[in-house]
Formats: sequence, C-alpha cells, structure tokens
Amino acid sequence: MILVTLAALIILPLVEIASIVWVAHLVGVVPMLGLLVLVSLGGAALAKRAGLGAWRRFRATLAAGDIPSGEVFDGVLILVAGGLLIVPGFVTDILGLLLLVPAVRSVVKWLFWRRMRRKLIELTERTNNRVGARRVAPLRVESVRIDGSGTPKRGIETD
Repeated sequence: MILVTLAALIILPLVEIASIVWVAHLVGVVPMLGLLVLVSLGGAALAKRAGLGAWRRFRATLAAGDIPSGEVFDGVLILVAGGLLIVPGFVTDILGLLLLVPAVRSVVKWLFWRRMRRKLIELTERTNNRVGARRVAPLRVESVRIDGSGTPKRGIETD
C-alpha cells in the first residue's frame, strides 16, 4: 500500500505536467490556463450540487429510520471528486468529473465493498487457522412461538 501511495505521489504529478504541456502545445498557453480555471470552477459547482443531493438523500434515509451507509459513501466520493477538481491538472479533473457520475460511484462502491469483504474473509480465516486458536462450537438455537391464546410453544410443534 505504501508503494502504491509513493508511486501515485511521484507518477501523478509527472503525468499532470505532461498533460498540461501537451494541451498547451495543442491550443496555446492562455487557452490552456483558461480551460484549467474553467474546469476547476465548473467542477467545484458540480461537486457542490452533487454533494447537496447526497446530503438530502442522507437526511431522507435518516428520517426514514434506515442506516445511510450508501449515502455516506456517496458523500465521501463526492468530496474526493471535489478535491480532485480543485487540483490543477487535466488528469485529476477527468477523475473528479468521473466520480461525480452516479453510475461510476456505484461501480467504485461495489469494488470497495467487494475488496473489504475479501479482506474480512481472509482475516477471519487467518484468525481461525492460528495455532492454538480456540474453536467455538456452533450455536444451537431453539425457537419459541406464542400462539393466539398467549401460550408459548417450543420447537416446531403443530396445532
């Protein structure tokens, strides 16, 4: 993970500089600067609008009594998108604009939860396979049903 972070911190600025130079070569320096400013301002406005929408969905989910896990994750992704859009550069702007698209956020959420599930399974298996790990017997559950007269009945008794 540290290697990936270091690579991103070294490679991303180089790619950004290369893309800025390439666009400046194609359209000129002044139009390139205008485009960078325009995308940053427009992206910030789009991120604000998407963030307010996520906030409304978050509040509605809370009001309905549900746990707003998807809305919270959407809000985090929109916040990341806003941060990427504010950073000058075309590659981060493209990534930020992509994160503002709900379908892309859904794919990112799915990939994240799939990875977390795999990590949790690996951790559980590692913990259970330790030498000297205490094995826990499975729980036995017995149901109690209360019939119409208020009398409790155990198991799967029939009337």
